[in-house]
Amino acid sequence: MSEPAQETGGGAREVRITLDVEDHVAFHRLFLARALRQPRTWFHLGLSALVVSAGATIGVKVFTGDDLPMPVALALFILTPLVRVGWGYWLTVRHARRIFAQQQSLHLPFDLTWDEESLTTRSEQGTVRLEWLYVLRVVEDRRLILVYESEALARLVPRRFFTPDQQADFLACARAVVPADG
Repeated sequence: MSEPAQETGGGAREVRITLDVEDHVAFHRLFLARALRQPRTWFHLGLSALVVSAGATIGVKVFTGDDLPMPVALALFILTPLVRVGWGYWLTVRHARRIFAQQQSLHLPFDLTWDEESLTTRSEQGTVRLEWLYVLRVVEDRRLILVYESEALARLVPRRFFTPDQQADFLACARAVVPADG
């Protein structure tokens, strides 16, 4: 599963990357984890908890004439966000695996090169150059480096393809221009 860092002959600032399904799953997990740190996510989770609790309270009153016991309403309020996050995590993993299987272009190797001005990906499908100035943020975890072009679009760079020196150099080039973010 894990491959050693590879150079493609272009020098210390070039690596050949072939993504696997676990890279893609890790990308989606990191994307979800980052979303869970956003205030708007917690606002939406709280709002859904309020709607479910209020809906259950009103529904019980309308259909039975009884009041919904406060512990039940409180349990619904607490459990709704937990169920939504757990269900969302499970669906995210399933979705990531399905998308990786469907999108054959994700299976193709590509060369990643970088310098102080940009990063470039080259594959048999073409070449894309992205200047660091156009990068919104760089997000890392123990497995991945994500280079965000917008809130919804990020380039996935698995750490396992870098030597330690290459990884430090890549991040130094990025951070010279782009703010780091969790």
